[in-house]
Amino acid sequence: MDLRETMKKAGTIDFTSDLLLQMVPQTGAKLCEVTDQPRHISCWDYAISPTGEHYFSVCAEGTTSDYARLYRYFPDTNEVKCCFRLEDETVVYPEAIRPSKVHSSLCFLPDGRVMMATHTTAAAPQHPRWMPFAYYPDIWEGFPGSNLLIYNPETGYIENLGIPVPHESIYGGTYEPTTDSFYFSGYHRGHIYRYDLQTRRVTDFGQATEFGTWRYIPCCDGNLYTTTATGRLVRINIKEQRIEDVAFDFPIHEPLLATGSNNKVMHYAPSPRGFYFTALSCQQLMHYDAGLRRVELLGNFVPEEIRDAFPRVRCMGMAADDTGRLWLLETVMGAGQMLVSITVDEDGLHRRIHGMMGAPQRMLGSSFNCFIRDGVLYASDTNRGECQPAVFQVPLETLLSGEPGPYTTDVNVYLRYKDGEDRYRRILGRELVQDAQDVLTVMAENSAKPRDPAFVATMPRYFRENPNAPYNGDSAVNATALPSKSCWVCKLWKDYGKLDIEAVGFDSDNTVWVQAGERRLLLKNGLVVAEEAAQPLPENAALTAVQKLSLPYQAERRHLTGATAACELSDGRILTGTADGMLAMIRGSRVFSMGSVGLGYTVHQIAAFPCGKRALGVAGRANDLGMVFTYDDDLGLILHGRIFFQDINSPGVLGVSHQPHRVAVSPDGKYAAIAVDDRMSCVYMFELDDSDLIG
Repeated sequence: MDLRETMKKAGTIDFTSDLLLQMVPQTGAKLCEVTDQPRHISCWDYAISPTGEHYFSVCAEGTTSDYARLYRYFPDTNEVKCCFRLEDETVVYPEAIRPSKVHSSLCFLPDGRVMMATHTTAAAPQHPRWMPFAYYPDIWEGFPGSNLLIYNPETGYIENLGIPVPHESIYGGTYEPTTDSFYFSGYHRGHIYRYDLQTRRVTDFGQATEFGTWRYIPCCDGNLYTTTATGRLVRINIKEQRIEDVAFDFPIHEPLLATGSNNKVMHYAPSPRGFYFTALSCQQLMHYDAGLRRVELLGNFVPEEIRDAFPRVRCMGMAADDTGRLWLLETVMGAGQMLVSITVDEDGLHRRIHGMMGAPQRMLGSSFNCFIRDGVLYASDTNRGECQPAVFQVPLETLLSGEPGPYTTDVNVYLRYKDGEDRYRRILGRELVQDAQDVLTVMAENSAKPRDPAFVATMPRYFRENPNAPYNGDSAVNATALPSKSCWVCKLWKDYGKLDIEAVGFDSDNTVWVQAGERRLLLKNGLVVAEEAAQPLPENAALTAVQKLSLPYQAERRHLTGATAACELSDGRILTGTADGMLAMIRGSRVFSMGSVGLGYTVHQIAAFPCGKRALGVAGRANDLGMVFTYDDDLGLILHGRIFFQDINSPGVLGVSHQPHRVAVSPDGKYAAIAVDDRMSCVYMFELDDSDLIG
């Protein structure tokens, strides 16, 4: 293994200043590392109770298959203690995807007990990578669903409330006292739910975000706020028990969007009138005014000293002190976290850099959040490769003192600089390649994992053909998609609210139209370009023709054998689907069974291509991921999976829907349109790629 070559590849930062090597002042600062969980490298939840107890989770991720743990941190003695191991509290089949994480759901009940939900981001023991969507319906190797847990710190007893939503992974949530309920959202399908602790009942409010959103914000107006993945606030109206849209799209900073392709709320701090917040792919500090129900843009939170040199700076933590001053952990991607304080007045933002966050031997790389309590700033450190999670604390008095901080001795930081060897030798008088051997070995091993043949075989065609293409983040677990050259999504809920879309189709010039009630909307490039009166919809003669035939069914489910969709192909054939997700080809009175398109999915609609030898269909139910499928005379039945695309160059950026309901193929057979039946009322257009339908 050539460690120097690995070091050369790691060094991407070209910044002449030593600004990003100088730490925050260290008087009174403390760093506490978890040292007893070598397989757990992440921490994506950390919370401080109203009475001052600190709790955080340590988690397994990626190709590591393990369970989460809950820890308590004691700031006075700078020690940690494991509260429980999740494998001791939940029952999971040995082959299943593990509940490997507690993610942004730690919260506190009025009596001091700690409530949380499990989450997953780790592979099943025999899987080459984390594959929650590929195995979503699998009862043996899939994820059975997140558990709700309540931990009593006085007795150590953990109450397991069970799995509120089967197969769903809870990505964020919080306790709301006036309803005595836990509100949460699912990573897979983007629904918002309420678990009532008195009645033990679950309410499903429907899909509120594309998928995978996690921040829940209590506001002074008595409501909770969360976010869509592409950058809008969603209000959970506690009094009226409904979810509502806050009509404002967060600005997008393109260099950040390229690293994640979404723009959900990341961190927040309360204000007298609402809350301050930041978003994943945005460098604007924003404020939500609850009285005006309006989002205000306050300015760029990145200090001017580094703004031009580092376009990819993201907020990874925010807290407000007693004076109203904001403290932000600003991650310079690849170089650690810079601590910046910001005051806001009528003249705008006033920023001050206090140094890089952490101790000299360990600069904080990433964080779940930061907190201020009793004049001390606290933050967690996570995803450091060879390191386990840590907690860092530093007094605000030290930060405001003007005391200079020392230069970092953390080899990880110097490895990121093109001239890291020279800087390390100049500042510390040592040789970087010698001191960083362990870190470089881990880097080399990690870079090899995505090139493992079993790992690559799980990826879609375009990744296999271009293995050097970036393929990470949420895209890396969403490998099922309809093969297409380009696509867009029109999010009708933003302007119209929920629409009951009855039909979708194409005009002669390939303009997409949708019909809902008395409206007929014309769509291009993700936007409504015209609105006209609804037109009469033609009857489906093919569906009428097969209604009285005996169609295939799954064992003991003959009551669901009725035809729900059909289209006419060449030579007088009819392709039909049933309420039980079965597909059949009809020739006269003869029925040829083609099997199932999903586990009990209803086939909602099938559209024929002009050639008469191919059809595109959609199936699904409200509680599952949905299915897009193709029938082709030469290739047979092909299952493409749910609707998903994540492309910064496509209108809509991120398209994820789980209830595909209506489908159409353009007159020239080059395009497909899909409309969905959920509260986000999205319409998709795909320019189809015929080179390899299997993808």
